[in-house]
Amino acid sequence: MNDADYKNFEKVPGAGWAWIFLRRNPEFRRRCAELANRDDLERRTQERLIARDFGLRRFKHCDERYGAAGERRPIFNPLARWRFPESKDEVLKHTATLREGQVLLRFDVRPALTDEKSLMVQLASALQILEMERKKLHEEKADSSLKKTTSRRIRAKGDHRRRIVWLRILDAHNNKIDPMEALAKISPIDYGTPDPRLPHERQQAHRDLLATAQDYAERRYLAMALEYAPRLKKFAVQKDRSDKSLKNINY
Repeated sequence: MNDADYKNFEKVPGAGWAWIFLRRNPEFRRRCAELANRDDLERRTQERLIARDFGLRRFKHCDERYGAAGERRPIFNPLARWRFPESKDEVLKHTATLREGQVLLRFDVRPALTDEKSLMVQLASALQILEMERKKLHEEKADSSLKKTTSRRIRAKGDHRRRIVWLRILDAHNNKIDPMEALAKISPIDYGTPDPRLPHERQQAHRDLLATAQDYAERRYLAMALEYAPRLKKFAVQKDRSDKSLKNINY
């Protein structure tokens, strides 16, 4: 409820926003908390599984901040990899859990031993499949409430300011602050005056904002992490160009 706690969040990079929302993912927090009861070997195994399941290249505990310059920051990677067995007589059987919006593809790299172009052919086929799945998912979501991802009552410009509103609504909800009090504080232009909008209209606005914030924390945070990722053909490493003043931001 304190504006100063969210000062300078406009400077947060895409990966930083992904971490901000992932830290508020209840399932991620639950699995991190369970690590305290594991022995060292089991803990390391579980850390790898958590990182894979939530799109992280390396595990980072939910209680850790994003990290100032020089600190180890989370690196998001929405791909999971299972390598082929070491022996040709061995068969690796693995059960993969698929969530909504995820697709599992299996590649065979053996043809590339004789023709390197075969990998590009497989990648082209994979892109076609992924595009078809994206269209299907888009059609399924077209009529859902998630279509209202941006409240028209928020008069601030820019994605970062909308995200700050979603984040504050989510934090208020997680801290059991009265929804209408939170809405009036966070969006005073529309909801801070005594004059007012009908109660059901204010309640619906809060529900829409909270649903969007929860959706980013549970599913859509990876989209933020990939905002400034390089194109495939550049084969570049994603760089964090965040301002050095981020070290003073507690997120």
